[in-house]
Amino acid sequence: FRFQDENLPGTNMYYRLKLIYADDNKPAFTNVVVLNGGQSASSVFNVIPNIVRSAATVSFHAEKKGPAVLLFADYNGNILHQRKLTVDKGKNSIHVDQLEFLLPGNYVVMLCSSNQRFVQKITKQ
Repeated sequence: FRFQDENLPGTNMYYRLKLIYADDNKPAFTNVVVLNGGQSASSVFNVIPNIVRSAATVSFHAEKKGPAVLLFADYNGNILHQRKLTVDKGKNSIHVDQLEFLLPGNYVVMLCSSNQRFVQKITKQ
């Protein structure tokens, strides 16, 4: 089960799931999870999934249209892959496939533009 909430209000967000089991048809609820929504939409950066095999989607909000660079680096700072792109103001999603060049392990994905820099850790299976 995966859900991505596109409405980020900038305050704390409360989530919980209602589960209905097929055997007795009675509802059960998960614990409430609180997510800090204190980040503005302009600071949101996601790599989905964060445990990758051969492809991932990078989503972020750009403050302005312009050139950017998407980088994959190892923990030693070696840049393993670099992709130049143009981002639009607002929400952007970039599909990155053919990640077979990454060996199993931990990496950092960076997106750098003229006025923003995003960083997220990923794991390659």
